[in-house]
Amino acid sequence: MLDTNALIAIEDPNAVLLEKYTEMLKRTNDFAFYIHPMQFEDIKRDKDERRKQILSSRVKRYRVLESTPHCDAAYFDGLGWTHGSENDVVDNNLLACVVNPYVDYLVTDDRRMHRKASQAGVEESVYTLDEFCEMADNSLKPPSLACVRNGTCSELDPDDAFFDSLRTDYPDFNSWLERRSREQRECSFIKEDGELRALCIYKHEGKRIIDDCGFEPEGDIVKFCTFKVDAKLQGSKIGERLFHQAFLVAAAWGASYVYFTVREDKQPQLVELALDFGFEKKGHYKGDRVIGKYIRPVLPEHLALEKLEYEQTLYPSYRDDVTVNKFLVPIQPHYHELLFPDIAAFSQGLFRDMPTMYEPESNTIRKAYLCKAPTNQIEPGDILLFYRSEDRQEVQAIGVAVGILRSNDVDLILSKVRNRSVYREAQIASMMAGSGGRLLTICFDLVRYLDSPVSLEKMKAMDLAVLRTIRRITDEQYRLILEAGQ
Repeated sequence: MLDTNALIAIEDPNAVLLEKYTEMLKRTNDFAFYIHPMQFEDIKRDKDERRKQILSSRVKRYRVLESTPHCDAAYFDGLGWTHGSENDVVDNNLLACVVNPYVDYLVTDDRRMHRKASQAGVEESVYTLDEFCEMADNSLKPPSLACVRNGTCSELDPDDAFFDSLRTDYPDFNSWLERRSREQRECSFIKEDGELRALCIYKHEGKRIIDDCGFEPEGDIVKFCTFKVDAKLQGSKIGERLFHQAFLVAAAWGASYVYFTVREDKQPQLVELALDFGFEKKGHYKGDRVIGKYIRPVLPEHLALEKLEYEQTLYPSYRDDVTVNKFLVPIQPHYHELLFPDIAAFSQGLFRDMPTMYEPESNTIRKAYLCKAPTNQIEPGDILLFYRSEDRQEVQAIGVAVGILRSNDVDLILSKVRNRSVYREAQIASMMAGSGGRLLTICFDLVRYLDSPVSLEKMKAMDLAVLRTIRRITDEQYRLILEAGQ
């Protein structure tokens, strides 16, 4: 959302428009620029008549936020915000859209608004215009997961045998792919010994109706075109790895909704996997089923979701407000390498891009952690920060608990964690024998990696010095870890 002072800097007819502002406004495929309805009155109060007339005309090219939080004096008082003037009330209503949140970022050069953002704990989402231009320029390239490459369709061979089944189902496929190649359409793919093994092609669609029932999702849309995994890799969970990469791309582009179309009888495993991660079946498009999901909260009902349902519905988004518990979870280096391959030493080596070098549990989004810890505090929806012990002594991987089991039944545990845990049957039985009781099994979704690992030395300053077992941390300590990991 752009504050009025940012709009004036961009649209002021008396000023020379800086190139960085021009470049920012071109990024409509990456950001949706909104204004608040109350800003129309704000503009009317401008004492520069010529600027007011021009700004009133030009502001129409920005989207108006249709749904905004209800705010009153008591709400402002609760946050410690002054509201004695009309300008204060407008400023506060814009900031409330970040606090709740209805928008991801607020751009303003008003230092008072930045101070109020700090009071509400949302200062990381409020930028000056120059800061936002710099952030936008640096943050739009999604990270690449281990063994997945981001590229363009020009790197694909239309005659590759990988596409044979698509050519059978879609006779025009080759010419379609050649057009995508010429336009440098972006994609993510996995190759083995030079042969294509998995592929997802992306299309940024803005806002549009996506099925024959007239469904038009809120917010920007990214379509996952040609999502396909070679049969030779089935069982390796490589489909989850590709989905994970696709979510990263869509999130980096600022999408609110993602979808793909599929012939259900031809790819039942893909449909089942998608439904496991919050996708829903919609109508049809040219005979194919439309399957999609929101990946960020844009509907009013999203804000009312409980912590687990929120993550299950909006993955990779997750709730981390003060009502959600946070835990530090120690994990030995060997198991950390297997569960989190993207930050493993192996992923930096010669065989990083060989998919067969990764175990199924390395490729999964949903993973499992087993231990003997006696804690019974963790609930589904809680946040887990994995502390790599012994060698690195740092935190970088973050997950959300989706299932908790405490049991002494090896078969029951195996049924929950198969291909999602580093432990095999014999290891689980051995742990059970040594525990003198029941094992704790935590199923969790990997939701993100911190940009930089947070060392034990840094955590000592947060009063987190001893990390030998699962430990609950405060919301403040969690925020400090996030800040240190930026």
